[in-house]
Amino acid sequence: MIKQILGKTGPEVTVLGYSMWFMLMKETWRIHDDIAMLKAIQTATESGINWFDTAPVYGFGHAESLLARGISHMPRESLILSTKFGIDWQNNNHFRFALRPSDIRTELENSLQRLETDYIDIYQPYIIPPNIALDEIWGELDRLKQEGKIRHIGAANFDILQARTSRTLSSLQSIQLPYSLSFRDIQEELLPYCAEHKIGVIAYSPVLLYYLLIKLGLEKSKTNHNLIRSMFTHNEDPSTSISLNKRIEPIAKKRGISISQLTIAWILCFKEISSVLVTAKNVKQLNSLIDAIDISLDRDEMAVIGEHIAETVGI
Repeated sequence: MIKQILGKTGPEVTVLGYSMWFMLMKETWRIHDDIAMLKAIQTATESGINWFDTAPVYGFGHAESLLARGISHMPRESLILSTKFGIDWQNNNHFRFALRPSDIRTELENSLQRLETDYIDIYQPYIIPPNIALDEIWGELDRLKQEGKIRHIGAANFDILQARTSRTLSSLQSIQLPYSLSFRDIQEELLPYCAEHKIGVIAYSPVLLYYLLIKLGLEKSKTNHNLIRSMFTHNEDPSTSISLNKRIEPIAKKRGISISQLTIAWILCFKEISSVLVTAKNVKQLNSLIDAIDISLDRDEMAVIGEHIAETVGI
């Protein structure tokens, strides 16, 4: 699988990364779920995927522990591990931001223990509200980097102002951002900025998250977890994505591929994107997504997709 350097001097990551966020908010993870996920992780490593993304809030710590089991047969130096901090999930009925230096250090130590490793390759805040200063956070990340507990500092869900500020404080290797056919808010400012300053961009949520959240029981009618839901759906209207999917469906059908495969192939056409994060709860789903890297879209297809985006999304 093709690899790219993440940012200026970051790790070499494959164009697809495997994320454990399918386990988001799962309080009880059953044995057969674990087995399916472990097989998917094994399939990911066998396909050549070399980097894995997780977070403490995925499965309330269980995703990190399960990932450790899934990659235990692999040499540590051959893998890129990414995890996150900044959300206190101990009371799963109420989430709060936990971004003090002491919070960051405690959460890192817990992640290191669950992941059964001495260091994290990419450590990043899940989300930082615009009103919270970055100075103390980045200062602690620098200390952790000097101590060898993290290799690279990343960020998730940053806006353009946070990206600019972080560059004045320390090195920012990568930003993990939502990017899909129907959600392209980063297109105008963040993508060009990251390309100019050699900040790696990791695209997540390549397909419509609305359906996944329904499966997880996180749709608005069934949960009060507003922080989590807004982070993953960005409060977008799912009808826009549904309408766009219907418009591009003929392109996928003509190719004999799924809309998910078409979407990933489309994202990989943009040189500003270093890697795309995918998730799957079983081998069949994952193999389908991996196959997308071999799909090349021609100019006519890209033009038609662009027209459908302009007509439905407007950007």
